[in-house]
Amino acid sequence: MNQESLAEQGSIEVSFGFWYLSKLQPEAEGFAGYFEVFKEINLPINMWPFAREFIHNTMARMDWPPFTLPLRKLAPEGQRKTRSKTLSNARGGSTST
Repeated sequence: MNQESLAEQGSIEVSFGFWYLSKLQPEAEGFAGYFEVFKEINLPINMWPFAREFIHNTMARMDWPPFTLPLRKLAPEGQRKTRSKTLSNARGGSTST
């Protein structure tokens, strides 16, 4: 491949906003731990299908070659254990690993 074929041909930038409601208030004791787990696991999984659809449709509308982002996978096993500890600590308990 020559340098010209490797050069950036364009870019796509997108931002998403998600609104969630909770009976727990951020100031409530233990809420920060729950939010950390939610932020690390749920938010990326909830956002990913929208990002995939946006990228795919935007490229199609611009008549660029089709591109589909891969499926979002769960965190590797080691990271899931760390997140389990975070959730358990938020609940005031402990986990054994």
